[in-house]
Amino acid sequence: MKAVFGAFKPTWAAKAIASISLIIAILTFYEACQQACKTLNRLRETIFEA
Repeated sequence: MKAVFGAFKPTWAAKAIASISLIIAILTFYEACQQACKTLNRLRETIFEA
């Protein structure tokens, strides 16, 4: 954060921004995993011939 925004005087602000970014990243990863599982399940259920 320091490299992007410079020095923060209240350290809690930098920690809050970092925490929010981490939470967003975790939620995005979780949603991507859910979508991948749904897609794989649909592919397994479909019977097709080559």
